[in-house]
Amino acid sequence: MRSMTVKSTVEKLSPTRVRINVEVPFTEWEGEFDRALKEMAKSVRMPGFRPGKVPVKLLEARIDKEAMLDQVVGEAVPSKYSEAVTTADVRPLGQPDIEITKKVYGEDLEFTAEVDVRPEIELPDLVGLKITVDPSRCPTRRSTPSCRTCAPGSAR
Repeated sequence: MRSMTVKSTVEKLSPTRVRINVEVPFTEWEGEFDRALKEMAKSVRMPGFRPGKVPVKLLEARIDKEAMLDQVVGEAVPSKYSEAVTTADVRPLGQPDIEITKKVYGEDLEFTAEVDVRPEIELPDLVGLKITVDPSRCPTRRSTPSCRTCAPGSAR
């Protein structure tokens, strides 16, 4: 279940393009970091431990945190982007251009997403609009094969 605590603001760049600034509290994506560590612990081999039985704390001390952070952020951003789009009531057209602006373990994750959106179109009031239709006429008075549908009494 999503918790919808993603903070987002929308900047209108043009009538058909917006920038969404997203801030994800660390508590929102910390669980994904822990899950990734547990998954990695299942497949890592380390001397003195059976395969898949490496303690997560020991693994956390020995791995490259930056690489792990990149992986977790890469997996977290699409779902957090979707939450931000839903919260901000943006109707995107196509894939966003995402730029990570702040990515530090233990701090909030910040990124921007630029995406094309549907333009807002205001329709005029149609209540007072009058439409006139000219009656159709046959170009000749004779009933020809091309004009039989126009002749009186030939309605089907």
